[in-house]
Amino acid sequence: FDLQKLNNGVRVRMAEKGEKLVLLDGETIEMSDSTLVIADHLRAVALAGVMGGVESGVTSATTDILLESAFFDPVSLAGVARSFRLQTDASTRFERGVDPSIQEIALERATGLIMEICGGLPGPVIVSEDKEKVPTFHAIKFEPDCVNETLGSELSHQRIKEILSSLGMSIQHIDEFWEVTPPKYRSDIKISADLIEEVAR
Repeated sequence: FDLQKLNNGVRVRMAEKGEKLVLLDGETIEMSDSTLVIADHLRAVALAGVMGGVESGVTSATTDILLESAFFDPVSLAGVARSFRLQTDASTRFERGVDPSIQEIALERATGLIMEICGGLPGPVIVSEDKEKVPTFHAIKFEPDCVNETLGSELSHQRIKEILSSLGMSIQHIDEFWEVTPPKYRSDIKISADLIEEVAR
């Protein structure tokens, strides 16, 4: 965002019924009170997880910027972009789920690149989160013998372990079962069948 165009920073809130926003592509949308937005303290400035607004957008005249790095619950954004006939890189990524633990890392990386290319001085990082609503990841109880039973394959336990490990999953052996923990960016892996699908793929 162009920092000079914002009134007292940004916050996340629900839109007011009938609130309008001119997006970066020039289209004006009218939102309902179930639409999540990024706003300053006067108006909405972005459709959360989808696209920014033109009134707070960066131009060639911008001298100060505010970077926002977020995690949005995929369920809260499901269908939002399509309801406005939009499909963006941001909406695709957020709808599929992003790693909820790397927002500050991404922010520092983006800041470093901007400073390297454009110069300038970094400002403070301000974190706003509801820790109780940040997703937690639990190990999946997994029986490796189910892979061959389901797929009709003849894979060894060692080969199955190699495949899952190569996908960033950590594995603990508990008797005949394994406890498999997917990486945090794989929010689509929740049950044993998901692990079998990954091995098949």
